[in-house]
Amino acid sequence: MFMFHSAMRWQAVWLDLLVVAATFIISCLIVLLTGQLAPAEAGMAIAFAMQMSGIFQFAVRSQTELESKLTSVERVSHYSKNIEQEAVVKDPIDFPVNWPSDGSLQFDNAVLKYPSETTPALKGVSFEVENAEKVGIVGRTGSGKSSLCSALFRLYELQSMAIIPQDPLLFSGTLRSNIDPEEQYTDDKMWKCIDEVGFRDTMISSFNEKISLDYKIEESGKNLSSGQRQIVCVIRALLRNVKIVVLDEATANNYSTLGHPQAQQSERYGQILLVEDGKVSMSKNKEEGEEVNKKNEDSS
Repeated sequence: MFMFHSAMRWQAVWLDLLVVAATFIISCLIVLLTGQLAPAEAGMAIAFAMQMSGIFQFAVRSQTELESKLTSVERVSHYSKNIEQEAVVKDPIDFPVNWPSDGSLQFDNAVLKYPSETTPALKGVSFEVENAEKVGIVGRTGSGKSSLCSALFRLYELQSMAIIPQDPLLFSGTLRSNIDPEEQYTDDKMWKCIDEVGFRDTMISSFNEKISLDYKIEESGKNLSSGQRQIVCVIRALLRNVKIVVLDEATANNYSTLGHPQAQQSERYGQILLVEDGKVSMSKNKEEGEEVNKKNEDSS
């Protein structure tokens, strides 16, 4: 914007110089044509010449702004014509209002291939997850953990699931608007979820300040750490009481805040696997966690 306004000011200077030159030429012609022009005509010519400055500047400014705004139109046209669209569902399935009624999942020989790749990122993946079971997907970098999450969330336009990404996105506004953008929940319920993940204590220990639901969050959550942004996403998922939650290495930046203290409340869950740096660091079933780590080390 600074360069745009600077160019407009420089253009205005040149237009003023052009009008001054035109006014000087008209004045000289009036002097040369003395006796041939009526005084009223001469005065009108000079008055109109002096008004040309504002008219020229308005016309040029309008044209420049139109060209700059048309860039947005060109971009929208490019996206609508050149970006590949999702396939139209021929026979859409009508799901019940409360779908999914539980958190069970089933993958049957799933395959996922990215458009830019020749080999599938996932091939022949089959497994089942029972309701109230928490499963950690363990593997080295590039083994397909994030691809599995992508495949899961591309099945349908799901409403009862939540994903906690590695780099979560927050919007400029308050804590309330980020965890409850549709204003559906009470303050007591929001505070319950906030305290459940220890976010209040985290803010006190990190910034030595108390938080409120009107706590200001900058664009993209710049005034919060990566781990704290992920915790806000966890609060959002808890508030919605979703049936399935997928965490894409979301404990990597949360050290003890999102990790072990939250595991202390895991008695209400059917099964817990806490994954840190590609290894199972905590499991309700110790032998099962050690077995998963051993298999992961053997495969790498």
